[in-house]
This record gives sequence, C-alpha cells and structure tokens, in this order.
Amino acid sequence: MIVIYQNLGLGHIKRCQVLIDYLKMTAQFFTVEDFLKNKINSDFYLIDAYNFPEEEEKKLYQKSKIMVISDYPTRFRYCNYLLDYSTNDKNKYDKLIPKTCQLFLGLSYFPINKNFVKNGWKYRNENKKLLITLGGLDPNNFLLKIFKKHKQELIQFNIRVIIGSNYKHLDEFKNFLRDYSGMIQLKKSNKLWEEYIWCDWCIGAFGVSSYERVWMGVPSLNIKIAENQKDNQIYFIKNNLTYEFNIDKFLKSKNKIFENIINHFNNHKLYKLNLFKKNNI
Repeated sequence: MIVIYQNLGLGHIKRCQVLIDYLKMTAQFFTVEDFLKNKINSDFYLIDAYNFPEEEEKKLYQKSKIMVISDYPTRFRYCNYLLDYSTNDKNKYDKLIPKTCQLFLGLSYFPINKNFVKNGWKYRNENKKLLITLGGLDPNNFLLKIFKKHKQELIQFNIRVIIGSNYKHLDEFKNFLRDYSGMIQLKKSNKLWEEYIWCDWCIGAFGVSSYERVWMGVPSLNIKIAENQKDNQIYFIKNNLTYEFNIDKFLKSKNKIFENIINHFNNHKLYKLNLFKKNNI
C-alpha cells in the first residue's frame, strides 16, 4: 500500500496509520509533494490529502484501487472506497464520487488508535490540571492567542502544554512565558493517551484528537484552528460535546459534557474493513 497524506500536522498520519493497522497491511508513506516527485506504483493507494491533484488521482484510479479518507469534500474524488467519520449523510458525496464507490460514514468508522481506551478517563470534580494540545502544527499560533486572551483565567491552573513536532512558534511562546507566573510545563509526547489520563480537563483543537477525547471520555473545550475543522466544530457544539470557547461556562458544566461524551458513540466498525481482503486488496 502507498499512503499519500497532507502535511498539516500529525492528524492525517495518525488516522492513516490506525487504518493500516486495522487492515493489517504494510505501507510506504509519502507527502503529496514527495509522491508527485517520485511516483511509486502500487495496486492500492490510501489518500488522505485535500490538495492531491484531481488529474493525478484519476490516473491512479484507472489502474489501481484507491481509498480516500475525507472530512472536507471540495471536489470529485476518484476512489473505490471513501471513509468520512464526520457525517452519516450520503448526500454529502452526491456527484462527488464514482457510482461504484463504497462509502463508510459516521463515527463508527472513526480511526481509533487501540491505545486510546474507551472511557479510559474517570470523572474528576477537580479542575486544576489542564492539558492543552493543539496538534502537531498549529500554523496560526492559536496556542499563544489563547494564552494572551485568557491569561488571567489560565494562571490559576497547573498546565501541561503538548508541543507538536512541527510547531514553528516555540521561541515566541517561550518569550511570552517569561512574564507568565502560573504553573506550566512544555512537553513533547508520543503517548497522548497518557497525557489525557493525567489531566482534569483539556483544551484542544477540533481535529482528529477531539474525537479521541470523546472516545476516552475527556471533557474538552475545543477551538477551531483550521478551516477543515469547521464541520467538526458544528457537530460537537450541536451534540453538546463542548461549548463555544468560554472557560468559565465550560467548567461549570463539565459534568454535563462528560455525561454526553461517554454515551456518544459506542460501536466501532473498523475491524469490518477486512472486507477489503475479500476484494483481493
């Protein structure tokens, strides 16, 4: 299998890797840019990229099987299989996929890392330990924006900030912290599920990890840091899985948020994706 992903942080890589693990396949990973420079032939491509050229995808589709992971449909996708955990609405892809394409829609197909144990977080009345994680990239530096706007609120918490591997604003953030007198720890982590167990609550983005937190039961105040997270933001607020960004309101209703998220989705159908093997993939 060849995996072609968009270099927008860790979310695209993570969900591809989880899917590969469930399919029990081996894979080579390429960013869109690297693949276009060095095209590798394969009988199966997994594409998780909004910016993959349509004509290139069409060429691959004519000779190979393609699966697309999508949560932000913007154009026609040439694929045999499409997974979108953010919607159950088949009409969303009307005229955007081939008629023979098989759809896997809804939270039941969310690519959950097996290390993220369902309901692994146990409810705590305390709110002191705050985890902040905004993904691997955070290109517009929402981390610093949050601290500048909510400094007086955040200073009361014991904060652990997970710094993404591609975060480009670390020096600027450290400069801000010189005048910050609260308890704060900057940390890189390859085991995010352990960080979730540590915290009393979390501030995060509306990306892949927002669904992982729902699966684990972690009450999370989320913020949209990229346009492709807009649908997730609408979904979470509509289903009372978080609030608009208001720290005081969120903490006063944390128990209600917790009750909503632990009961939100129970079924997990990724294991059924071994049906690909029946199609000689």
